Amino acid sequence: MKKSSLHAAALAAAALIAALTAAAGTAAAQQQDPAAASVAAAASDPAAPAAKMPHSGGLGDSYRPLPSLAPLPWRLLFDADAAFVDHDATPAAAAPKMAQAAPVAPAAVAPAASADAAAGMPAGADSTATVLRIDREAKRVRLRHGPIPKLEMPGMTMLFQVADPALLDQVSEGETLGFKVEQRGQAFVVTEWVRER
Repeated sequence: MKKSSLHAAALAAAALIAALTAAAGTAAAQQQDPAAASVAAAASDPAAPAAKMPHSGGLGDSYRPLPSLAPLPWRLLFDADAAFVDHDATPAAAAPKMAQAAPVAPAAVAPAASADAAAGMPAGADSTATVLRIDREAKRVRLRHGPIPKLEMPGMTMLFQVADPALLDQVSEGETLGFKVEQRGQAFVVTEWVRER
């Protein structure tokens, strides 16, 4: 949520609280009822403890509010200029120093599996895969593939889109072959099948 939206929400909440306070105050003045006066006080301060309501029959003594729920400290969410205050953010200088792990090289995804897959992988292929299902209408193929080092992806079974629908006519279900793949946005796209020569 943007700061302007938060600011607008805070102003709307303040206006609602003011309206409730005015209405409750008027009702309390008309009735001179102590219970109504405590409701009016609670309406003006949402952080105040809830007023004890008179017994109205309905739930009777069976209703008990949850004791663990404390009122929200809504006043602490905004500063004097009505700007949102993020209490969870720590300044860069005060942030604790954390040890960083060494960067992982793409080839280190599964070295033993990569070496095994590379031994049977056709030259120029990104990985090898077995074709499990071909969906011509959706222009995609389900592959059980080995590790794909350039994408830092371990072996798994997943759906791939195809760059050209004609690629789907070049393979059959159950066939195992190499393939080239690209990541385009959130999609993984097979661009070429690679067979051993």
